Amino acid sequence: MLVKLSILRQEGSNEPIPWDMIRYPHMLISAPTNSGKSYFIRYFLSILCLHSSDASCLVLDYKQGNDYCQWQDNENVFLGDNVYDGFQRAYSIFETRRLDPKKEYPPFFLIFEEYQSTIESISKKADKDEFLRLVGNLLRLSRGVNYHLICICQRVDASVFPPGGRENFAAKISIGRLSPQAKQMLFPDDEVNCNKGQGEVNFQFDGQPVIEAKTYTIRDMEKAKHLITNLLNRDLRQSDETVAKG
Repeated sequence: MLVKLSILRQEGSNEPIPWDMIRYPHMLISAPTNSGKSYFIRYFLSILCLHSSDASCLVLDYKQGNDYCQWQDNENVFLGDNVYDGFQRAYSIFETRRLDPKKEYPPFFLIFEEYQSTIESISKKADKDEFLRLVGNLLRLSRGVNYHLICICQRVDASVFPPGGRENFAAKISIGRLSPQAKQMLFPDDEVNCNKGQGEVNFQFDGQPVIEAKTYTIRDMEKAKHLITNLLNRDLRQSDETVAKG
């Protein structure tokens, strides 16, 4: 079972920074345009496939940019208005796992790109409140079933999270330049270098000091894309059912 994955390297020493997914199950990423966010996510997905044969993921991207265009027909990638159906599918995986929380499930990752834009696109208050309620359930209750939420935003406004939601992200990342407003939302009590360039990172685990870091270099992009394809092709239902029945 995958527990730790080195996702970044410390600035200066280049020491790897491992993400302990059991202790810090959910990650919040703040990244403005041209920050290097897409590059980091591609690296993460490729090494996830490389180091875990049973991990699976589902991707939501409301703005449906170029990042996932080559996987737009994949059944585990939901773009544009299809993200609402994709979220319901991801939530049903959580509900299924919660039926038997003592089972050891394979790692599942919900990659929620353009999270803020998705929430802001929901026009009816009742629908938005219900969506946020479900997000809150994932953040509070999914730790024990090896379910991990990665939310990626250009801004991390409190209004697009359920009450106390941001505090449930035990791993927080800012990539590229950090505005004063974003700094206050992500790292309110810490001294942080906000003048970061592309691929430069501020990173914090819950209760720990902020670490200055850099993304890793992808040396073979075609191989990385091949690994991501393999990861996205994994059958989510079959993976869960195999373990749940075992």
